Amino acid sequence: MSIRFENVSFAYKKVKSPFQLHNLNFVLNADEKICIHGKTGAGKTTLFRLLLRDLAPGEGKIFLDDLVLPKEKNLYKKVSFIFQKPEDQFIFPVINDEFEFITEDQDNNNILQNISKLCKLFNVTIENFLDRDLYSVSIGELRLLQIIFALSMQSKYLILDEPTTFLDHENQIQFLTHIKKIKDKGVLILTKHLEIYSSIVERNISLISLQS
Repeated sequence: MSIRFENVSFAYKKVKSPFQLHNLNFVLNADEKICIHGKTGAGKTTLFRLLLRDLAPGEGKIFLDDLVLPKEKNLYKKVSFIFQKPEDQFIFPVINDEFEFITEDQDNNNILQNISKLCKLFNVTIENFLDRDLYSVSIGELRLLQIIFALSMQSKYLILDEPTTFLDHENQIQFLTHIKKIKDKGVLILTKHLEIYSSIVERNISLISLQS
């Protein structure tokens, strides 16, 4: 079981942009954690958007468990994402609506138990946020809610784009410790800050080295 990129290339056609990928090949197995790192403009967020199906490869294919990457509904059953900008993660402006949305198609008891455990880990009282809208919550609080919702899902893979940005030091440590303990999911971290994640993953890979 894996996420696999086979000779994937992408370039923005309408604008001259440094955000492009050429002949990208890599595999994320369902039981490993890897960090793909690169400087700003290297194409990390483009890679993220390809996995999200927000962009389509110009060439090559992306596979999820040996099948071509599925449409969004089926994709989200197997893959959870943490967007670089927390506000981009949320579909609804009111947090309670988001909460109800992520639990409606899942094993409700399990996901509620997971949310409860993660709230304790990050010292978050979820009831204090449910009736609030996104714009009344600080960016750090929104990041914590984003992390709690994403990690509570019953997914096989986690795709994380600069996940510790906006977290204070204590919550960064809690997050990294939690990710390090995960054994039954494939975890892909995209970052320009290799030093933050190098000790919690099995492989550190330069995005440039994956291309030919």
